[in-house]
Amino acid sequence: MKMQPVEGVISEAEAKHGGVLVEPLAFFIRLHMEINGLTFRQLADETRVKDPLGKGFSHSYLATLASGRERVSYRVLDLLGREVLGIDPWQIAEYRLALVRALFDEHEVPLDEAVGRLSLDPPM
Repeated sequence: MKMQPVEGVISEAEAKHGGVLVEPLAFFIRLHMEINGLTFRQLADETRVKDPLGKGFSHSYLATLASGRERVSYRVLDLLGREVLGIDPWQIAEYRLALVRALFDEHEVPLDEAVGRLSLDPPM
């Protein structure tokens, strides 16, 4: 079954809001499922097919993501955004937040570099 991407619906919403639509991952998952009449099990099957590693995600993990209660990794956001939902992950709010976290995470970059990325000037 060929999936209808959420991109067309998103383009319409962007036109209404006057710019790029940025929403939580849960919004995009639910929208994709609604447009394509999918259950979480069917969505899980779709992730396995589109995952280059062939692993995908379980239906229970996807249900947790759709509830907005899970902190999501880049891999999950990228695979779901690009391959499954057919959108630029930059439209997913958690993707932007993950990027900001990574910029300042001393486990991702050396501590001195993470600290150097901070501005010592307080916001006005």
